[in-house]
Amino acid sequence: MLIKKRKIPLRELVFLGFLPSFLKVWLYRNKGYRIGKNVSLGLGSVIIGKNVEIKDNTKIGFLTLIRAGKIAIGRYVTIGSFIYIDTEELEIGEDSEIREYVYVAGLKTPESKLKLGKRCGIFQYCFLNPTKPIILGDDCGIGGLSKLFTHGSFLSKLEGYPVAFASITLGNNVWIPWDVFILPGVTIGDNVVVGAGSIINRDIPSNCIAAGNPAKVVKENFPTALSNQEKNALLMEIFSEFESHMKHNHFQLSKTSIPDGFSAIFRNSDRHQLIFVEKYSKLSRTLADSVLVLNTSDPRAEKIYQSSNVAMIISIPEKERIGTSLIGEEFYRFLSRYGIRCDRLD
Repeated sequence: MLIKKRKIPLRELVFLGFLPSFLKVWLYRNKGYRIGKNVSLGLGSVIIGKNVEIKDNTKIGFLTLIRAGKIAIGRYVTIGSFIYIDTEELEIGEDSEIREYVYVAGLKTPESKLKLGKRCGIFQYCFLNPTKPIILGDDCGIGGLSKLFTHGSFLSKLEGYPVAFASITLGNNVWIPWDVFILPGVTIGDNVVVGAGSIINRDIPSNCIAAGNPAKVVKENFPTALSNQEKNALLMEIFSEFESHMKHNHFQLSKTSIPDGFSAIFRNSDRHQLIFVEKYSKLSRTLADSVLVLNTSDPRAEKIYQSSNVAMIISIPEKERIGTSLIGEEFYRFLSRYGIRCDRLD
């Protein structure tokens, strides 16, 4: 063979992989990799690339291999343990996540690429074959055991058997539940949900639900818009569930009404404050660990953050967040159970 490739880079694994994270980051920086602040590289993890950039607060787990000519990983990305990624180009947007036991590899071409937008999730035991580009927009989720193949061949094309090499593209807000198979050349539009266990061998338009083998559109004009009253009722249910979640984890709750909202104090060894308001209003004194949840699009709301001591703001209508706090991150993670995610403004 003229072109040889080591499937497992034993030399890098032995001499770099099992170094502590801070030393591994230092060595990679000296090698020319651009690595931001608070980046954690798990024991046994190895990164191999010619042009590598990993931004702040990214975490890579135990025994994970990432190998690509160009690697661009955004802020606050989480890549779990026992993951194998081998492609020509890898791009992961901020706040995206790849869970454990994901395999991204296969026959390589100059176009081989995996690109994830912001706030995407690829879950356990997925197999992605990026022989041609696999491109996901923002807020896409690939459920566990799913397979995305851009290359399909085994028998001779000269004898009339099918051979396929074609990219896969998903728009924004696409949910692929567990055990879905996407074949080469498929494009899926925005705001699409696919039924679990489906096989997708053709394009799917935006704003629909598709399911089956092969998958067909089963509902159009999706999703159905909710009224403000319905949204507010659902939001109150989420707050109620969050209070139960905190109580279950041994936090005491005291809750008081404020103009157009409420203030909830959660106590364990310290105090943590969640404030909810539906209209613009000035805040009274807040705790050091606090989060303000806005249910208003009033542009003056940002001034609250600038003129008060609140540590973090989450805007539900604008899908935006700024700052950080312990209670804020806990509540934001809880919101993700309901598919609510936000852009970072800082």
